[in-house]
Amino acid sequence: MDLAAMSVDELVSAVQHSEQLRRAGRENSGRLLAELHSREGLSWPAIARLTEIRQTTAYDLARPFLDVTSGDDDPSE
Repeated sequence: MDLAAMSVDELVSAVQHSEQLRRAGRENSGRLLAELHSREGLSWPAIARLTEIRQTTAYDLARPFLDVTSGDDDPSE
């Protein structure tokens, strides 16, 4: 990608598109991590070892998708 040839409008559009992809990727990861935790009953440290994602990051990504009635505890507590 030749950034020097891009106009300011093209650069802004590319940044916005890139951010949309990043947010979608984080949401997908969160849903997958929450499913892994709820379906397999894995602890956050175990998920961190399996996925090579820091356990607090994994929990933060998954938190919006966790069943709050199931006692999904914050791993940093």
